[in-house]
Amino acid sequence: MPYKKIISRLQLVFIIIALLFITKLILESYDDLLDILVKAKFQYFFIALFFGVASHFFAAWCTKSILNTYNINIPYFFILKTHITRLPNKYLPGGIWHTVSRAFDFHQKGVKGPYLTVLFLLESLLAVTISFIIGGSGLFFLSNVSNELKIILLSSSIIALITLVLLPFLMNFFILRKNKKINLYRFFIVL
Repeated sequence: MPYKKIISRLQLVFIIIALLFITKLILESYDDLLDILVKAKFQYFFIALFFGVASHFFAAWCTKSILNTYNINIPYFFILKTHITRLPNKYLPGGIWHTVSRAFDFHQKGVKGPYLTVLFLLESLLAVTISFIIGGSGLFFLSNVSNELKIILLSSSIIALITLVLLPFLMNFFILRKNKKINLYRFFIVL
């Protein structure tokens, strides 16, 4: 059996398994879900739904932007389609199948291993560092917490900001040594 047929059949199996897990979760949580729906304020539900859908478009844009930083041009709609069609894999046990299947799709489009490594590391690390920057700064300025906690919050924001600035340099040095480097100008423009 050709390699592509095996992969496409495995992807179908993974989607079916993901849908079974989602169905199982819904059935096990039926009473809780019904209670939430009864008490829900639907204007908040639709706002959350809008941001949930928008996050997928934003995630595809971030992937496109990261790929552009090392001059790899893959069409946005291919990235968006890949992200959305691989979403059921996110809910398989282990939590890595969404990334693995996207890596396979990008590799099929010609993105080499070191760039895939950098792409998925940057996706994860950017999410963490930006969360620390926004969350730490927001809590520092908007909450009534002790001075000790404010110092911790501010420190975590500063460390995350420094990490964000150092990420492309570290990726270029440790992972992309012999490959085309991340275009630092494009990286910082994207941020």
